[in-house]
Amino acid sequence: MKKYLALIIITPLIFMLFSCKSQQNIVKPSKENKQDKPKEIKQVKSKEEILLEGISLVPSEFKTLSSKLSIEYDGNSFSGSMRMISDSAIWLSLGKFGIEGVRVLLTKDTVMMLNKINREYFLGGYEFIYDLLGFGLSYNMLQSIILGKDFQNYGINDVKYSKQENLIVFEFEKRQSKQNAQNFPQLKQKIYLDTMLNVVNRNYLELFNSKQKMDIYYSTYLPFNKIKLPQTINVIMFSNKTYKVNLKFEKQKLNDNLEMPFSIPKTYSRMTL
Repeated sequence: MKKYLALIIITPLIFMLFSCKSQQNIVKPSKENKQDKPKEIKQVKSKEEILLEGISLVPSEFKTLSSKLSIEYDGNSFSGSMRMISDSAIWLSLGKFGIEGVRVLLTKDTVMMLNKINREYFLGGYEFIYDLLGFGLSYNMLQSIILGKDFQNYGINDVKYSKQENLIVFEFEKRQSKQNAQNFPQLKQKIYLDTMLNVVNRNYLELFNSKQKMDIYYSTYLPFNKIKLPQTINVIMFSNKTYKVNLKFEKQKLNDNLEMPFSIPKTYSRMTL
């Protein structure tokens, strides 16, 4: 029950590139003077590299996000709301028939969860997610998936790419985390970028040398000035069994002042994993 509950909580936060071209370095020699100054070397990024870097960046115009949220999972449906403060916190309230069952608050280094059905709570770090899924997801990774972005805490070296109609596909055979390599293992990943809309429409990743996989599809986006936000996210997770989850965001609002109420009642017992 606890793993089932946690999967439903984490899923709306989680469950979110072929042929080769290396980085091009263009050398522009400087004019030599009488002192024979050394030549200046300027690195010029390719168009594809600029696009790849761009899809991991959260626009500076984005401060906060609030949204209604609907989830379909394993024949069940849940609804609630989500609030986010950029690079700071994610708040979730989920339930059925208008009754709140779960409340979650995620910060940079803390996972807090209330199970109002069983009157339990969890308070700890992101090892909670690692214990459940077998690999680590940081706050920034969860935020990136919700916003339809690439992961900032993984490097972009040794990437291959190919073009498929209006898509550029970026492919990493072995992508290394820039953080703790034990909790954030190497990924085999493909990112599909729609070059007409400049949005990610698919993010496929698997643990290197593992059967654990995740395939995230972004079918629709809604523009808010310079920001495009996913409206529907369809996720397929492969582990010991296959999980399918459909997420729908509605009534999204940007840059409002948000409150994230969270307190642990004294009568609740601490959840053990």
